[in-house]
Amino acid sequence: RLRPHWSVTWAVPVDEAGAPLHPRTAPVVHAPTPTDEPLGIPALLIASLPLDTARRHPAPGPLTDFLVERAADAYAELLGSWRPVSTGTIDLVPGPLGKGGLDGALRGAILARLPRVAFLEPAAPRDPEAENGWGDDWDRDRDRTEETTAALRPVEAEVVEGVGAETVRVLAEVLPSLLPAGLERRT
Repeated sequence: RLRPHWSVTWAVPVDEAGAPLHPRTAPVVHAPTPTDEPLGIPALLIASLPLDTARRHPAPGPLTDFLVERAADAYAELLGSWRPVSTGTIDLVPGPLGKGGLDGALRGAILARLPRVAFLEPAAPRDPEAENGWGDDWDRDRDRTEETTAALRPVEAEVVEGVGAETVRVLAEVLPSLLPAGLERRT
């Protein structure tokens, strides 16, 4: 109560290629030390959540609600800035059912933000500047990054069911918002 600040940190281990891995720590909320509050999101949450008197679970209240929203903002930002953009990033999307009250609130807040966050790998590399007519603008070209695969937002992504990778590759030439083959079967 005497601290005038708060903090929220998400940590995700990665493999050699930069793809996300599940944390090897206990799947609980860290506030900042491990609590007994279950966390089913595939990342480690370290936050300055207020704890109950037993210091085992976050205390309900407006500060916890506020920090859940900030944690959801930070998680959405994490997915949006994830590089390299790959199909492995989908593994970081939490499912709809929480393992506890706080986990459920976090999932709901995260899932509400993700449709507007660009983190999905397209089936074919795309250049959003060329799509928007910026291809000949010299000033814009100076500021370009090396990355050529722009991520898709879920609200703009499309999936073709029941076709193979070769069909998706051909269709991706005319449908730039197409996701790679096989993602419709992932759980």
